Amino acid sequence: MYKKFCLWGGCIAGSFLLLLFLASTIDRLFMPVVTLTKPRQGSISYTYATEATGNPMPDTVITAEEAGTLIHVYVGVGDTVQAGDILCDTTQGSIFAPYDGLVCHISVLEGESYRAEVSLVELMCGEAAISFSVSVSREKGGIYSVGDRVTVTKPQGKSAQTQEAEITHIQLNADLRTYTMTVTLSSAKDYVYGDLYRLDFYKESPSYDTLIPVSLLHSTGDAGTYTFFMATPREKANTYTVTRVTVHTVYEENNLYAAVKWSIPEDCFLVSSTDRSLTDGGIVRTE
Repeated sequence: MYKKFCLWGGCIAGSFLLLLFLASTIDRLFMPVVTLTKPRQGSISYTYATEATGNPMPDTVITAEEAGTLIHVYVGVGDTVQAGDILCDTTQGSIFAPYDGLVCHISVLEGESYRAEVSLVELMCGEAAISFSVSVSREKGGIYSVGDRVTVTKPQGKSAQTQEAEITHIQLNADLRTYTMTVTLSSAKDYVYGDLYRLDFYKESPSYDTLIPVSLLHSTGDAGTYTFFMATPREKANTYTVTRVTVHTVYEENNLYAAVKWSIPEDCFLVSSTDRSLTDGGIVRTE
């Protein structure tokens, strides 16, 4: 009788343990599997790259002493001239280059009349200074400010010459969707008119306590309000309770990180990916 009792007891205990195992296995099968990450601290970097030709900046302006008519022009924009070269003929006589330089701008067309003291020809005779005009979206243009540094690279065969320039002017265009940024390079090495340059814009934000990957933020439809899921550890290893968190202020963002007005508890994590949809207050696990 005792043996039968022990046998039945063992069967019942084994069945109970089997049921517990099956319940745990089924529970894990239906529990979302997530990967977790921590927010980081620091600054947000904004970068933007484009190509543009440099426009020579004149330092010598030849003006008309008297009113007259431009008869013939011997040079074009981008031409290199030497001191004494003839630039154009006017009704008052010929005009010559006062110094060696580069023709930047011709203000009057052949056959046109002009007033006294009007600019006729503009030259760049000193150290080469060039400017670039770059059109960018309103989103990008709103990030940068006058005085921000820009790296300018001129391809030179297999090597490249890199110099530092700065943004000297930013203007919102009439379409209200784009900005025009002017970048000035005060001393261009080996400048050749028409050369194509690479411009790398870079700006770093102030340091923030909480930076969250932009891919984890979900807009609520209200301006500046986003949600994401936070995971809090449970007693059982590798299981977590997820909570939907709403943040109301995003200070700055680029295509990688956003700075938010929120601090995560030390033992909690951000849910960076999941194999199925999550619910507020639900239980998840990691592999």
